[in-house]
Amino acid sequence: MPNIAFLSLIYLLLAVPGFLYRSFYLSGEFTRNLLPRSWTDEIGKAILYSVPFHLVWIALVELAQHFGVVRHTLTLETVLRLMASEYASHDYSFHGIISRLYENAVYVFIYYVCVLSTAISAGLGARKVVWNYEWDPKWPWLRYSSEWLYKIMGRGGLPGVPWKDTEAWVDILSEQDTAVLGKAVLYKGLAAGYTTEDNGALRDIILTDVKRTSGERDSKGGVKWVTVPGKFFVISYSKVRNFNITYEQHSTKLLAQISALPIGPEPSGPVQQPEPQPPQEKH
Repeated sequence: MPNIAFLSLIYLLLAVPGFLYRSFYLSGEFTRNLLPRSWTDEIGKAILYSVPFHLVWIALVELAQHFGVVRHTLTLETVLRLMASEYASHDYSFHGIISRLYENAVYVFIYYVCVLSTAISAGLGARKVVWNYEWDPKWPWLRYSSEWLYKIMGRGGLPGVPWKDTEAWVDILSEQDTAVLGKAVLYKGLAAGYTTEDNGALRDIILTDVKRTSGERDSKGGVKWVTVPGKFFVISYSKVRNFNITYEQHSTKLLAQISALPIGPEPSGPVQQPEPQPPQEKH
């Protein structure tokens, strides 16, 4: 069935702009690993996202045709008949439609390049605006695919607090790097990133400023913590028994630390008083 194969190709080509838009929108940090391996699995979504781009450029091409900027013989009816497999005789037969497409190949190519460019620009622009203004935590339909971005990294974790001012401190009970099999060690540190599997499942948690329990007690009888060397520490999620996340506002914490600093040393010795000046005579 050559007509069915050709029609399937047409629908795939029409869906490419939507796929590009979603790819560039989700291509940034913490989301790129969740892009689908085969975009044909989400062909329905891709077609829906492609519709606005096609409508915009169809309107622009019609305006250009109306004002005499371009001269083509390809009509909207021709395309719709091809997509709906509604063929007639002569010009609107299958071979007649293919011939008309071939005659307007240059215009079709320019149209398709413009649609793809618009989809890519829209994807990059939408990501930049949504990311910078943090609209994704506010509106679910703008959220990125990875829920770990919001849970582990704390994006939107503190209402009204920008993400760059949010710290996500993680306490992890893990069996990683333990001397005794089956024994767990408690780690705590600042979340710096994470990695995921192809299906979005959590694979690793990346921490910085990490400390761990040593299994001993300090001088006050409390838990003794030791600093883990290195800038980053990667914990495999398969070794994690449990973990807890606490969100803190960095600026508030920093101000509290500054206010807790001791005041400078007081001056020692007698304080010299300024000598009195004699009164000036008025003339």
